[in-house]
Amino acid sequence: MASGSTQITLGNIYQASLRDGARGVIQFTKGDTNLSVYGSLDDVTYILIEAFTASAIKEIALPLYVAVVVGSTAQYAKASLPGASFSTSTFFINETK
Repeated sequence: MASGSTQITLGNIYQASLRDGARGVIQFTKGDTNLSVYGSLDDVTYILIEAFTASAIKEIALPLYVAVVVGSTAQYAKASLPGASFSTSTFFINETK
């Protein structure tokens, strides 16, 4: 993966630096599991940004905290974020600078 990219894995919450406009490029590579990206400003409540069912690269406005999970509920408390394996699917994020 390109320099500066971070792979978000099960249980890993990405904390954005929020420099230069708080934008990021994400890459979801669909294996055998659909993934959803969630964002939070308070690291307590995570709100669904987008559910991915096919491989995609796109730019998003970054919240302070980003989590990726299996599931697509509208929101989760941090303590309730699902712990299901990503299996062969992968998710990367790269803050634009």
